[in-house]
Amino acid sequence: MRMKHLQRWVACGLVMLFGAVAQTDFPLPTGFIVPVPGAHFSTQARQLPGAPRPYRNGVHQGFDFYNGFVGVPVHYGDPVVAVALGTVIRLDRQHVEMTREQWLALASAQQALPTTSPQALDAFRGRQVWLDHGKGVVSRYAHLSGVADGLSVGDQVTAGTVVGFIGNSGTLDGANGTKLGAHLHFELWLGEHYLGQDLSPEQTLALVAQVFTGPAPEPMPAVAVSAEPEPGLAVQVAAFQEAARAQALADRLRQAGLDSYLYQPAGSSLTRVRIRVSSRSQADEVLARLASEFNLKGLIIQNP
Repeated sequence: MRMKHLQRWVACGLVMLFGAVAQTDFPLPTGFIVPVPGAHFSTQARQLPGAPRPYRNGVHQGFDFYNGFVGVPVHYGDPVVAVALGTVIRLDRQHVEMTREQWLALASAQQALPTTSPQALDAFRGRQVWLDHGKGVVSRYAHLSGVADGLSVGDQVTAGTVVGFIGNSGTLDGANGTKLGAHLHFELWLGEHYLGQDLSPEQTLALVAQVFTGPAPEPMPAVAVSAEPEPGLAVQVAAFQEAARAQALADRLRQAGLDSYLYQPAGSSLTRVRIRVSSRSQADEVLARLASEFNLKGLIIQNP
């Protein structure tokens, strides 16, 4: 019977998602891209929806992108991108990591329940970003080490826009204060059901092949990092230890029409994101835009 349903999905472009109570037809989106640039989805059953998670007495609801399983290196702090045009509906900029004792106690408490509680499941996902793609389709990006600077709830993003950075928040490794086990946990929700719910790994991957058909967007040319300050006026927006975060913010500012560049003085570990301006009045306009459009502050810099 399940194979008959699967054939119907393929033929009609619909996914039949069924739970314990009801059956629901739901349009299957297409043209999405993979949330880790250059990667493919893992074929390991443990990293797919439906895999058991005995530590919390539940099942996996998404797709894991670990180093060594998805075709490209995956490391702590690497960028995570939007899979399609969408609106930010959740953005955990302020995230407090559980302690080891809190994590173990929460996991232990789930053993007395029929399955992982929604509250615990949300805590185990760690820092998250959610995007609403319309028509009931929502993508979730979890275990993030950080979210994209200049991004806020209500913002619209296009496919390929950096929304966060790979981490291990919500995991025991994260609670232990390490960077071990870093990966992206990605979920795609269609109404009240997640992609792959109640399906075998083979059936899930067949649906993945239908949904994630979009070509990867052409990357913007990388901003060269200068070791010397540019002469004249500039607005400094932020400084980062992580080059990927600096690059992502510079890209977002350039997409908005601001002339951003990166500056890292010799001997410094911080990469500074700056915007070129030609006058004090233009600098004031840039400061106003940073505050209104990106919820960011800036500092006017005068270089000789």
